[in-house]
Amino acid sequence: MSLQPFTSVTSQRLKELRTSVKQEEQKLYQWVQLNQHLQHGEEAKSILARLDEMSRSVQAIAQEFSLPIAEGAFWNSYMDQHETFCLDLTRTKLRCQISEWAESSESKCIFWLNGMAGTGMSTIARTVAKIFNGKGQLGASFFFKKGEAHRGNAKRFIPTIVKQLILHNHQLASGVLGAIQNDPDISPKAFQE
Repeated sequence: MSLQPFTSVTSQRLKELRTSVKQEEQKLYQWVQLNQHLQHGEEAKSILARLDEMSRSVQAIAQEFSLPIAEGAFWNSYMDQHETFCLDLTRTKLRCQISEWAESSESKCIFWLNGMAGTGMSTIARTVAKIFNGKGQLGASFFFKKGEAHRGNAKRFIPTIVKQLILHNHQLASGVLGAIQNDPDISPKAFQE
């Protein structure tokens, strides 16, 4: 009996087995990819659920309690769009002091910028706010302006700051909402409250 037909049958069978194994490997690879895709989908669903929860908190604040903000109080408000900023090489020492204060964990919680009216304090503050905003370090700003209804006093200072802080850090929304739910009339109260 000749071995040739036997080896050709065996060779043919081996080729078929190899093809079958490769097909099964491809199917297995596709299943692994599908499984990984589904896992990413679950992670995405979880992230979307958390974002939805934060969005609901922010919306609840907006619906339950309209934060009465002071229009034009932000450093980049439309109302003050023609206000000036410091020129590049001016007030550098003071601007440097403010930056060092903001970036040091050892600093006091307030940097008190004061001086006579018309000496450029608002210009310096606006410049620093613009720089901090560009670095992603600005949480909120409030620019008082004498003679304006909501910017001439501090009545809307806290709600204006709170609204900006919530927009920059959505995790604050649930705490603010809790405070509002505990005391719905908290906004117009005195600073001590």
